[in-house]
Amino acid sequence: MRRRVTFFCSSNEIGVIAKPLVFSIKGVTFRLITTLSALGCWATISAEEGILQFNRDIRPIISEKCIACHGPDGKKREAGLRLDTQEGAFAPLKEGEGYAIVPGKPEDSVLLHRIDTTDEDEVMPPHHFHKEVTKEERKILEQWIREGAEYEAHWSYTPIVRPPVPAVEKHQELVRNPIDQFIFRRLEKEGVEPSPLADEATLVRRLSLDLTGLPPGPGAASDPEQVSEESLNSPAYGERMAVPWLDVVRFADTVGYHGDQNQRIFPYRDYVIQSFNDNKPFSQFVIEQIAGDLLPNPTEEQIVATGYNRLNLVTREGGAQPKEYIKKYAADRVRSIGTSFLGQTTGCAECHDHKYDPISAKDFYSLAAFFDDLQQWGVYQNYNRSTPDLNGFNNDHPFPPELVTRSSSLLERIQFLESRAVELLAQQGIPEEGEEKLIELKDFMEKHPDGWSVMEARAFQSSQNTPGKVLPDDQSILLTGSPRKDDILMVELQPKGRNLGSIRLEALPDAANAGHVGRDASGRFSLSPSFELLVPGEDARPLKVRFAQADLDRPAKYANGDRRSLSFDGTWFSAPARFELPSDLTRKKATAVFCLEQAIEIPAGAIVRAKIASADIGRMRFSLSPRLDPVPGHDAFSPQFRAALESSQENAAFHLCFTPPAKLGAGYGNVLAGIRDARGGWTRTVVSNSIDKPAYSKPGAQSRRLAG
Repeated sequence: MRRRVTFFCSSNEIGVIAKPLVFSIKGVTFRLITTLSALGCWATISAEEGILQFNRDIRPIISEKCIACHGPDGKKREAGLRLDTQEGAFAPLKEGEGYAIVPGKPEDSVLLHRIDTTDEDEVMPPHHFHKEVTKEERKILEQWIREGAEYEAHWSYTPIVRPPVPAVEKHQELVRNPIDQFIFRRLEKEGVEPSPLADEATLVRRLSLDLTGLPPGPGAASDPEQVSEESLNSPAYGERMAVPWLDVVRFADTVGYHGDQNQRIFPYRDYVIQSFNDNKPFSQFVIEQIAGDLLPNPTEEQIVATGYNRLNLVTREGGAQPKEYIKKYAADRVRSIGTSFLGQTTGCAECHDHKYDPISAKDFYSLAAFFDDLQQWGVYQNYNRSTPDLNGFNNDHPFPPELVTRSSSLLERIQFLESRAVELLAQQGIPEEGEEKLIELKDFMEKHPDGWSVMEARAFQSSQNTPGKVLPDDQSILLTGSPRKDDILMVELQPKGRNLGSIRLEALPDAANAGHVGRDASGRFSLSPSFELLVPGEDARPLKVRFAQADLDRPAKYANGDRRSLSFDGTWFSAPARFELPSDLTRKKATAVFCLEQAIEIPAGAIVRAKIASADIGRMRFSLSPRLDPVPGHDAFSPQFRAALESSQENAAFHLCFTPPAKLGAGYGNVLAGIRDARGGWTRTVVSNSIDKPAYSKPGAQSRRLAG
């Protein structure tokens, strides 16, 4: 059986106690209740005083004292007696006469007789178990039997029912909502007076801490109702609510086993936070995590959500056996499903039928097989040819499959750091000629608001005679045909603008290359560029590149689960890397920026010559910007830059274009490092990927693939 699910979904929102999500697996119905709302199960407790409830009052006693020998585990069941179900408890005893429980008649119930007897051979539980039933517990059992011994299904399989609201006799003036009535009724029963009302300042602090995890800030509202609304609308609300969920699903940035290497998974964390902030329907929250990749035309967010299935410990330890660890991963996943969605433990059933909950060992492995379509490797390294798919992987490689995605948190970080750069640099003075340069920047921005000016491709030449031409509509150069080894492409570019701080190279998909950015059979490319300035009557001036970065690329080397260097060090290898998703990355525009050592003032009549060593680039276009350190895939003139140039903070714009970063101080150096580390907002995150041929499941078995 593989991931094939029939869902019957309620539309309740996350955190709201309502009808649970129900789905069936191979005819077995599961009701999903998150641990976050697990306490909601007690909403089934009757408000009527004195009536005992099986799940609340009886199940804990028999689970502790009786179920080990008289529970779900048929192989360990003594005397054929099962006490966790009505059918078993009310059936005639196979050993001796009578019935263990006779509803309404404690005097005829053998269960109580065996608890009360002084016969060492008859007493239950046996003394050597050291699980004697206390007098109070015995009294509760007797009362329950007298009341009819009504059984209830395990609470995690029972629909949550809104209970009747109890009436209160005292402190009615303090009742503000139905929850108060439950509390005051219990206080009345226990003879306890309520605590004095807290003052508003205390209430505001409690609300803020409960809803956001943060104390009220300076100037915070003093009205509790207003604080509630502001807190619920704050991004910190999602962060606060996500914490217990991330604990339940065992979220971690490292793999857990042996070397405990890093794994890239933080976009899943952001998904959970945003789900709470959006008040996403719980049914959708569940489906996206279990099988978001199997939805019709799934969004990136839905695929990111499937990182849930990958939050198990993994290894690349040299002595590990792949098949053994695939089974370990499957068992770990079943435990997580039980804890986070089923509201109960499942791990006990890995070796035998569960002794306390209604899960058999067969159920355990059926649920494990349900996820057997997930692409995963037992050992993430090809030791002794154990994992040939991962040939070349080492301890520094990531843990595929991964999705290449833009991260909202990284994009927000870039915007924050852009603002911080302006704040820092606006305070620094500029030289006398700075005013003239600012006028030039404003003129450039008027013509090119995004800060990029496409350079006109005037001449093109290929050392290997690769077919190519300049497309006049957008000044891109289109190359076609099969890859040609050792090809050197020479392109002469006419700049538009007086100031050059960086060069942008765009790799563009084109129908002439089957819609790909590269001409390699995979649709990818690699290229090594260099640039020089050609001034009439002078020798060529090399344009020295200080830093180069691309938005979509694959690193040549890794370090502890991520790229070794933020700069691609001379050669740009296009995305995707092995086992990266989505499969159409080669059909997306990719951008690299080449940041020069210093700003260059372009003399009249000068041209830029690009020398591109590439056997397989498809279509490319070149632009320039006066900014020294633009972000790949973004406007060179960010909103913060444009606002600074049009305000009293214009000094910041000058320094971002004309002052080498090394001269701007450590503060700006740290900001620039943070911007580069955000990598244009792109990241990788481990996700689920369904494979048609699972490694260790029976042929024809079902999966988590959706049906309905």
